[in-house]
Amino acid sequence: MFHNLTLNPYRFEYTDRWVSLVLGFVLIAVLIYWKGLPLLRKYLAARAEQIAEAYDKSDQYLNEAKQVYNEYTDLLASIEQEHKRHMEEAVREAIKAHNLILDDAHSTAEAISRRMKEEISREQTRQRILLRRQMVQIIISTAEYTFNALRTDAGQHGLIQNFVTLASKQTVDRAS
Repeated sequence: MFHNLTLNPYRFEYTDRWVSLVLGFVLIAVLIYWKGLPLLRKYLAARAEQIAEAYDKSDQYLNEAKQVYNEYTDLLASIEQEHKRHMEEAVREAIKAHNLILDDAHSTAEAISRRMKEEISREQTRQRILLRRQMVQIIISTAEYTFNALRTDAGQHGLIQNFVTLASKQTVDRAS
């Protein structure tokens, strides 16, 4: 069986190179597996641990950020409700003040109107009294003047003359 096996140096000329290449590759693979693989595993394990820690921290930061966001959202909602309550209270207070001012203005206007009516009534009464006094004074002055004018003989003759003239005119007017 082996007797037919002959070595042809031309037929396997690349075989030595391939064998040495394969042996070198296997040797490097064994060295990497024996020495480099534990180092690589250790590096990859440390890196995986760092990534896991970073992921946990980022998850923790994300949860904290969500919690802060929810707190701020709740705070803003409560501030908005408080603002709305203050605005409604301010509107109610303004309406109360408005109504109070209007009521006060109406009562003040009624009081002023009542006082003005009373003042006008007093002034009318005072003016009537003053007019009566003036009329009495004029009548007294006229009576004094008439009395003084008629006290003399000439005044009495003039009075009689006026009476006769007026009486004759009335008789003529009645006759016509």
